[in-house]
Amino acid sequence: MARAVRYDIYAQDEAGRTFVLEMQVKDERDLAERIRYYQGMMDQLLLRSGDSYRQLATFPTYVIFFCQFDYYGRGWARYRFEDREITDPLMTAHNGQHSVIFNATATDHRRAGALGPFLDLMAGNVNNKDKFIAQIQAEIKSIKMNQERWLENMLYELKMQERFDAGEEQGIQKGLNSERERTVQKFITWSRQRGADQTTVITDLAELYGISKQEAQRYYDQAQLTNSH
Repeated sequence: MARAVRYDIYAQDEAGRTFVLEMQVKDERDLAERIRYYQGMMDQLLLRSGDSYRQLATFPTYVIFFCQFDYYGRGWARYRFEDREITDPLMTAHNGQHSVIFNATATDHRRAGALGPFLDLMAGNVNNKDKFIAQIQAEIKSIKMNQERWLENMLYELKMQERFDAGEEQGIQKGLNSERERTVQKFITWSRQRGADQTTVITDLAELYGISKQEAQRYYDQAQLTNSH
């Protein structure tokens, strides 16, 4: 069975160019192999059964990694690769495959061209005078505000439901904190529906209810068991 892959960003422009973009924080020493695998997977998505291989000529592919480490160790902000003839490096294979690796730890990001300010941002140096960076910062702020607003509304609804349940079942509830149990289960379900991963759900749960991550993990496991039935 082929290994499944989920890209951070998969996009195609009007010219037919296909892009895969990935952010990498930790160096797993397998970047070159991942690029090879991603290129192959992209071709499988682009070429349907019965299509001529020549069709791939109209779909150049680009695998782009933004890294918090220098994988190739030259200190460069950007590394670009294409298949080339060994004895004559000026001759490319013209197979349309391109790989670009950005290194945010480089001391000089000018080699990265227009994306230099973005590498500065990754390195913690924000230049809001750059129009592109200002747009990114505004988008981040908007997303954060929407997430916070959603969380506030959700907590309000959960607390109201908790109070309603407590009043409705006063004197007949069994077990510890049955209202909290139901409220927590709803929180976990809603968080998962919004795409939050296990680590995020457990961390948020521990902070919201002032409980340990071990107890939050227990609630999470219980919710997974309940939803599986």
